Amino acid sequence: MRRGALCCFRFGLVLAVLFSCAASWAQEATTVYVEGEVSRKDAGGVLRRLDFGDALGAGDSVITRRSGRAELELPNRSSITVRPDTVFTLGEAELAGGARQSVLTTAAGSVAYKLNKFGASPPLIRTGSMVAGVRGTGLEVFAGMDGSSLVVVTEGRVDLTAQGKTVSLGTNEAVEVQAGDAPGEKYAWLGKERDFSAWNAAKMDDFLKNPVEGIRRVEKQLAYFRDEMMGIMPEYEKLTQESKQTAAEFQRLRTAGETEKAKEVQNYLINDLNPRWSTLLLNIRYYALSYLSMRRFVMGGMYAEMKSRYILNQDDPVFEGFFEIYKDICNDYETIIVPQLVEADI
Repeated sequence: MRRGALCCFRFGLVLAVLFSCAASWAQEATTVYVEGEVSRKDAGGVLRRLDFGDALGAGDSVITRRSGRAELELPNRSSITVRPDTVFTLGEAELAGGARQSVLTTAAGSVAYKLNKFGASPPLIRTGSMVAGVRGTGLEVFAGMDGSSLVVVTEGRVDLTAQGKTVSLGTNEAVEVQAGDAPGEKYAWLGKERDFSAWNAAKMDDFLKNPVEGIRRVEKQLAYFRDEMMGIMPEYEKLTQESKQTAAEFQRLRTAGETEKAKEVQNYLINDLNPRWSTLLLNIRYYALSYLSMRRFVMGGMYAEMKSRYILNQDDPVFEGFFEIYKDICNDYETIIVPQLVEADI
């Protein structure tokens, strides 16, 4: 099937899945405080000002500018503070065993959490380079311009995982994670709230010392998202084809007046095939959007910085080395990731 046709076919299906996700997330997060310039981008790609009292669901993002800050409240009275210069997204993913779990993502910037105990599965906290499980926890999350993360636990416990390695953090402990790497060594955190701007500026300085190594780390992280997504695709394509054939069989039986057989086929389609198909689609979307987010908020910033610094010297070996990796990532994005996105994502 051609890419354009594939995108058109998936567009309607994706909207249906996102609609059902949004419905299950009704009042999942409520806006209780807004200051300065703060926007909301919904799952359909519509951008508007975030206002007090707005309800946010799966696929919604909160975007703060330099003067912006927002506070969200979950149904169990947990609070999320989205600080200035931040992109924060509410989402959902499928876990081993079939359970769905909410995912709270800091794509760029800084977010502080005060999380009470959850009756069901607590949310996963993530950035582009790590995923953390929480238990009645207070924590701060930084997502830097180079794809790195800093997680500080102010209360409770956090189990943080990156590249297959897990680190457990307790109160007043912190750890940094470089893009594409396992977590570093945890260390004691005793002091006032760290300034994200200063931390992020230090990350920029480190990147500029070795831009090629910096983008290689990002490439490794993006390869993880790509490979996880591609591992799901064969089963997804198989179920897509089976769903189409089963739907056609249902229509044939109904037209032929074979009501009981048609009901059996319909039940199989609705209660078995469609849930399995939508679960795979949800995870494909999760990895594709993770790739898109890191490409947009991390790699895009890296490229803009390098382009401005080497605008008169683009045959410099450092810029050439950086740009070769950048082109490879863009090729992967266009050929592998874009077909799994919809217009609203881009």
